[in-house]
Amino acid sequence: MDSKRISYQSDATLRQKAEILSRKSETAPQDSEIQSHAAMRKTLHELRVNQIELEMQNEELRLSQVALDISRARYFDLYDLAPIGYCSVSERGQILEANLAAATMLGVTRKALIKQPFSRFILAEDADHYYLLRKKMVELSEPQVQDLRMVKEDGSSFWVRLAASLAREHETAMLRIALSDVTELKRVEEDLRENINQQRLAAAEAQRQRSLIAHQGRLVILGELASALAHEINQPLTAIAGFAAACARKTVGNPGALELVRAIEEQALRGGEIAWRMRGFARRQSLGRNRQSMAEVVAAVVRWIRIDIAHLEVDIDTSGVGADLPQVNVDRIELEQVLINLVQNGIEAGLTHTHVQRIAIAGSRGTGPDELEISVTDWGCGLASDANLENFQPFTTSKERGLGLGLTICFSIIEGHGGRLWATANPQGGTVFHFTLPTSEQTD
Repeated sequence: MDSKRISYQSDATLRQKAEILSRKSETAPQDSEIQSHAAMRKTLHELRVNQIELEMQNEELRLSQVALDISRARYFDLYDLAPIGYCSVSERGQILEANLAAATMLGVTRKALIKQPFSRFILAEDADHYYLLRKKMVELSEPQVQDLRMVKEDGSSFWVRLAASLAREHETAMLRIALSDVTELKRVEEDLRENINQQRLAAAEAQRQRSLIAHQGRLVILGELASALAHEINQPLTAIAGFAAACARKTVGNPGALELVRAIEEQALRGGEIAWRMRGFARRQSLGRNRQSMAEVVAAVVRWIRIDIAHLEVDIDTSGVGADLPQVNVDRIELEQVLINLVQNGIEAGLTHTHVQRIAIAGSRGTGPDELEISVTDWGCGLASDANLENFQPFTTSKERGLGLGLTICFSIIEGHGGRLWATANPQGGTVFHFTLPTSEQTD
């Protein structure tokens, strides 16, 4: 039954019922009384009918009031005690009405909400979402839903799903808003996203570990190959050295030819020594070390390199490596390998970048108390911005015919001597490779 409408029986029906009841209640009058008091009886009858009619109307009103009270109680249950917050907001944005759930969500009483701007309870960072929702709803004349954050009276924020629709009451436009607390849902979604990210990171780490294992397997195979090649290569190198020694004996009277033959013999012996050192390195054998002058090692390396690059215009500056630098406790053959690799890399980096290549080798005392730092600077193309972490990864190379093992071997040698190897950008263009070596007898 509608609580705002009362259904009444027609006046004619009520009067008919009242007359029937009136006649039943009257006693049968005497003929003399009818004749003498006709007018009075008619008046009393009218009064009694009117009285009964009024009583019946009162009963109808009472029943309608009971129905209205029941309807109001049901409305209270559905509106005020609903788990969802409901608000009615005026065109100016003021709260006209709110249920208990809305007041509880916002941490205030219902009375305190009335005439308050609804936007007051929207988090400042999400205010644009609310205004865009209202604009879109007016333009499309359709209900809109938006997740945003609201602020309680104590300043704490929480997530709500705001559903809004336009309504009219007494020719006045207003906004009907339903608020559902979705804070827990948002937390679950965030946890789910975090779990997905962790799973992705774990998958990436697993892939990286698989790649490292694959690299290690390739390195093991390479080590076995290096061991076999060292044995095979050493024999022809020994033969070359023997032939060079024989030629030297026959060219004593020709100083120029003798120098070249001596150089061939020296390089053949050095090649054989490198091959055996690589064999020992692959098998992780302990190699002998002794104290060496860095200036002498650099001079020997530059002398050999200049023979190979005689057809190129390359300036190798070693003025930064003074004879006064402290000696280092190293395996000379391995240190020569590191320097040759870094210098050749610098030369190759400048082949397509400049017409005249320049390499600078310098030495200085390191940051540690017993440490020597050597730098090899080139003015080539430089390293890629994302290549720093990959410089020492096996089989990573930008050279068309490279194996990607040069810097890896350098890194292993320097690390094996207790030093460090890293690269920085040359401010003038190019790359600077740095490595440190201990100057004391004890090495890590």
